[in-house]
Amino acid sequence: MTTLRTVGGDRIIVPNTVVFSSIIENSSVGTVDRQTYALSGIERPVTDIQEAVTASLRGTPHLSHLAPVVEVIRSRPDGTDIAVTVEHDLGVRIDDQVIERLRSLFPEAIVATKTSAGAS
Repeated sequence: MTTLRTVGGDRIIVPNTVVFSSIIENSSVGTVDRQTYALSGIERPVTDIQEAVTASLRGTPHLSHLAPVVEVIRSRPDGTDIAVTVEHDLGVRIDDQVIERLRSLFPEAIVATKTSAGAS
């Protein structure tokens, strides 16, 4: 058996007979890209952040219908640091729109592009 892992972390087990006798194509490549943004110093309860980010980014052109992934990096009395990862149409620049919405939502926070997590 051969084990493959999707971008989302799911494991796919494929019999070796299929691996050696067939062409295996990743049909997800080329349709979406991922982008991660780092935010630091958010002055909002941690429990409210995910819902606020999702609502703020809803309706942004070229973003996936999937909710953004919000990861709490660190929470301190002076603020919370998070990473927000979104999926978007491949080849479309979304940074300005997403950063503007996140800055409007958290005006006290520093917002920056963290990393491009998908294919270029």
